[in-house]
Amino acid sequence: MSRYRRAESDMVTRSLPEKFEVRAHWDAEAGVWWAESDDIPGLVTEAKTFDDLVSNVCALIPDLLELNGISNLPAEVPVSFKADRQETVTSRHS
Repeated sequence: MSRYRRAESDMVTRSLPEKFEVRAHWDAEAGVWWAESDDIPGLVTEAKTFDDLVSNVCALIPDLLELNGISNLPAEVPVSFKADRQETVTSRHS
């Protein structure tokens, strides 16, 4: 199903998902978490901790949605965070 639909004005408008999906990634080299989302155009942010990243994303969402012309939002919008962090562990038997 496409996330886009034609409005009466014939402009392409974005339909709202049931919840916004945010992908969080760990950048080991930089020592920060960073986030992106296909549901929230323009969302790219980073933070030292995962909790700070969540706070940053939640603070940015209303402004980004408004900038993207998405104004028909309910009072509360669910956001789902999917985190990806990989580490290397050294075995005691090497």
